[in-house]
Amino acid sequence: TKRGTFDHKNVWDGTIAKFKQAEAALQGYVYGAGMAYIIKPHFLQYLKQNRGALVAIHGSYKDPEGNTLSDLGISLVQLQNDDEAIMYGATTAMCRGQYAQVIVLQHASTTSGVLAYIDLIEKYRPPKTVHTDVATDAINTHYHEHYNGGLQQYLIDFEEAYTELDEVTRIRARQINTTPVFVP
Repeated sequence: TKRGTFDHKNVWDGTIAKFKQAEAALQGYVYGAGMAYIIKPHFLQYLKQNRGALVAIHGSYKDPEGNTLSDLGISLVQLQNDDEAIMYGATTAMCRGQYAQVIVLQHASTTSGVLAYIDLIEKYRPPKTVHTDVATDAINTHYHEHYNGGLQQYLIDFEEAYTELDEVTRIRARQINTTPVFVP
């Protein structure tokens, strides 16, 4: 299946703050190109466990409904093209920040765009929890004279929020291998 090209105006500077927007642009492209299977969480987890052995993955992967890639109309050649030419090309075109480029370039020898995408989301996608949303809101709340509980309560709320975010960060760091790939 012929796929469209990624819009090169969708660039990302490599910051966490702008990753959500960049990921949305990439996902929109993937869905528009008719290859949504390649970014589904179940497929990404399977690919990550098998670290990109596409021939083996094509023959053994089954989606949650029990369909193989062949059942979905995805040949081995199409899978390889979607991974290498399409996903690697799109992630390379998108990533303009030096740290993000380092992650993508780690996959240059295999040109596995899906593995590059997995590494990017593991590093840059913030954990999504109610706790982090509440804590972030608390930290971003400015003290004012009508703050419920006064200055002492504000300081307690701020300290609790900071502690919560620090713990989430530590948990997240243990979940992803945080070995630095580039030290400026």
